[in-house]
This record gives sequence, C-alpha cells and structure tokens, in this order.
Amino acid sequence: GVLVVVFFLSSILAAAASTAATNQTDSIHDNTMADSGTGIQELMAAETRASQIVAEARIGRGDRMKQAKVEAQVLIDAYRSEKQEEFNNMVLSKGGSEGSYSAKLQADTNKEIQELQTDFQKNAVKAVDVLLSKCCEVSLEVPTARVRATQKAAGVV
Repeated sequence: GVLVVVFFLSSILAAAASTAATNQTDSIHDNTMADSGTGIQELMAAETRASQIVAEARIGRGDRMKQAKVEAQVLIDAYRSEKQEEFNNMVLSKGGSEGSYSAKLQADTNKEIQELQTDFQKNAVKAVDVLLSKCCEVSLEVPTARVRATQKAAGVV
C-alpha cells in the first residue's frame, strides 16, 4: 500500500516536473507567464491528490485492522467454546453423571462433618480443662533468663 503510494507520488511529481520544465522552455520562447502558472497548479493538484491517496490508505488500513480484530475474536470464541465442550465431555466421562458425583460429594462432606462433631464432643471437656489450668495456675517465679536480661539492660551484671 505505502510503496504504491510512493511510486504514484514519484510518477506524478516526475510528470509535473517534466511539464513544468516544458512549460518553462515554452515560457522562455513564448515569453508568456501563463504556462509557468499552469505547471505550478499541476504540481499543487498532484500534491493534493497524493495527500488524498495517503489519507485513503490510512483509513483503509484502520478498517482492515478493525476487521482483523473482529475475525480474531470470532476465532477465539469458537476455540473457547470447542475446548469448553471437550472439557465438559471429559468430566462427564470420568466422573459419571453430574448428579451422582454431586450426591457422592455431599455424602462425603456430611460424613466428615459428623466425625468432626464427634471429636469435638469427645475432646471439649479436655480442652476446657487445659485452658482453665493454664489460666488459673500462674507461676509467681520470674524465669532466670528474664532476670538476666533485665540485669544486663540495667548494667548491673
């Protein structure tokens, strides 16, 4: 696209320059200023046309990019749905029907909950006794490590 525009521009400019050179030669021989003005007008028209071509090429490129994005999104969506369907089929083939798998999972969960409640009831009294013994049986002796650290901090040692 860009090479075509560049080639087109160079051919237009070459033609305009050739026309301008011819017009200048004619102008010298005929001593008329009208031919020189025509060459400049042709150059200006060629430049305007080249600008239009470049603008059209940019718009076309933007449109092609948008279309490519849309097409890519369609492909991505198709691939995603295909893989999701494969996954669903694999889950159904490995685990049986979804209902039986859900029922088995629910039964296992209920069994574990029952075991945890039984353990809690069995060990609740022991846990309360341990907590009470630690709270009520406070030793009034200061550990020797604490005494040494305090003495060292005070500079007594």
